[in-house]
Parts: sequence; structure tokens; C-alpha cells
Amino acid sequence: MKYQLISSGHLLVGSEEKESIARIQRITKLSEEQVWKSLLNGKPRKLLSSDDKEKIKKVALALRRAGLEVKVQVPSAERTEGPGDIAPNKENSSIEKERIDALPYSIAPPKKKSHPGRCLTALLLSLIILLFPTPI
Repeated sequence: MKYQLISSGHLLVGSEEKESIARIQRITKLSEEQVWKSLLNGKPRKLLSSDDKEKIKKVALALRRAGLEVKVQVPSAERTEGPGDIAPNKENSSIEKERIDALPYSIAPPKKKSHPGRCLTALLLSLIILLFPTPI
């Protein structure tokens, strides 16, 4: 199975991925395998396995400065649902969401509240035009 590394919404590919893993290794002093394992478990905080809170703060700050708020994601083409991934009405909810997202904006535009000054101005203009017609 293939994984994608994402940092701050940016997909890391090739050398960027290797560099970010190497930076995490230098900061946390863990092996590459341990770094990947903790990222794959979805627990990047486990990289900071220390009882010393000061050390954890320093390492977390260093990771953020290096742009390494990293998470692992399975590419969408390779995602498959297993027998344990059954959720009731999951298909219906995703289809319904797609339907809502596909609706054009013109179907339900937001209603603007009319300003009382606009109504008064329009009324006065129409009265002036009716009472004082101008010859063409």
C-alpha cells in the first residue's frame, strides 16, 4: 500500500518527503522506521516520547519551524473499504452531500434585506414622475 505525506496542506513528494523524514529524525533522534511507524499510527505526538515537558516543547517548536506538522494519507484511488469499515447510510450521506455541492448558486441565493431608505427613495421618485410628467 502506498502512502502520501502531507505537511501544512502541501503534498510532499520524492526528495521533499525524504528531507522531511530526515529532519524529523534529526530533531527527535529516532530511526526512520520509528518515525514512519508513529506517523502511520496517526500519533505524531508519540515522536516526542519523553517525560521532560521542556524537551517536548522544544522539539514540537522545532518541528513546527521546520514545517513538519506532517500527517500520512492513503491516496484516494487506493482506498478500499474492508469488512470492518461498514458505516450505516454512508453511501447515502456522501451522495446527498455531492448533490448539495452540485447545486448551482442561483437555485438558493441568499436573501438581501432591503434598506428602508431605498424603498422611500423609490417611492418618492415614482411619485415625482407621476405628478410632474415631463414633455418629450
